[in-house]
Amino acid sequence: LKSLKKWNNEPESVFEFNEEISSMTISPNGRYIAVILSNSDTISVLDRHSNTKRLIHCKSMVTSVQFTPDSKFIVYSGLDGWFIRDIIYCKIWKSVTGIPVKLVRISPDSKTVALLGMDSTIFFYDMYTNDEDPICYFTTPHTKGIQVIEFSSD
Repeated sequence: LKSLKKWNNEPESVFEFNEEISSMTISPNGRYIAVILSNSDTISVLDRHSNTKRLIHCKSMVTSVQFTPDSKFIVYSGLDGWFIRDIIYCKIWKSVTGIPVKLVRISPDSKTVALLGMDSTIFFYDMYTNDEDPICYFTTPHTKGIQVIEFSSD
């Protein structure tokens, strides 16, 4: 898959990419789509209202991206750590480097970020402090590794 199409009563819009789409997520307010291309260090943030595309260049391959529940920030992970950026100006609000991260998830109250490390260690961070140390972390005895983590809605 190398393109996304928008269907509704308006004229069709198409976002084309040069590489295969690895993953994508839609913001909770439905306005933005974040797209990660295969083996890419770039996140494409598509604005469905204005049909524009903004590129966020990262230092290493991007592995995961998620919008905050209020759709104002994206939290993404890569081989060099995890980062929080605002959607409008793409300013980095928080970064923690040195941990290769497979997956990032945000708690429903937007206070905690959970990370799944490449070695299957699970880290929990406070989203709003500048502290680079996790609140806590867990190593797992799973021999085949963990592939997905999620917060419950409560």
